Amino acid sequence: MKSTEHWMALIAAMVFVAMQHKEKPWLARIVIAGVSGALGYSLSPEVAQKITMLGPLGWTIVVTAFGYAALDVMLSLISDRDAIRAAAMRWLGGRK
Repeated sequence: MKSTEHWMALIAAMVFVAMQHKEKPWLARIVIAGVSGALGYSLSPEVAQKITMLGPLGWTIVVTAFGYAALDVMLSLISDRDAIRAAAMRWLGGRK
């Protein structure tokens, strides 16, 4: 069972994420905050086991607050097919 501090940290980080996207409609903000909360809830215990410098609550905040941003960057890179193609051609030694 998670502690009260865990839930407070998770909710605070989700509110932070929602506030970072205040230019978006409220439904989009709720979805983004929910995805961030799910990432923080599910990934932070594993990260805390591997990297002990922050502890479980610290990693809950970090993963929740910045996990969505990392996911967003990765998805935008993957969706840019021209950039992927150019990088693959450079890596394989071909022409652009």
